[in-house]
Amino acid sequence: MPVTKRKQLKAKLFEMNTGKAAVAAVEERDTTDTSDIKQYLKECFVEDTKRLDNLLQTSFYEKWFADAPSKEPLQPTAHA
Repeated sequence: MPVTKRKQLKAKLFEMNTGKAAVAAVEERDTTDTSDIKQYLKECFVEDTKRLDNLLQTSFYEKWFADAPSKEPLQPTAHA
């Protein structure tokens, strides 16, 4: 590939990755309602979060799932 064509290609790629075209693409992204997805993911990770709390002796469950239906968190287990 000739040097001039490579430089043109490089310039165009740089513009595409850093220029206003990239900013416009971000602004045009889909803004549909994501509440169903968020609820599904919460349901998927509730038990894992409880286990993480038990393992690390933290309170992630209370912080991350404050609005979740009240489910009894897992009780800490003794580790040998």
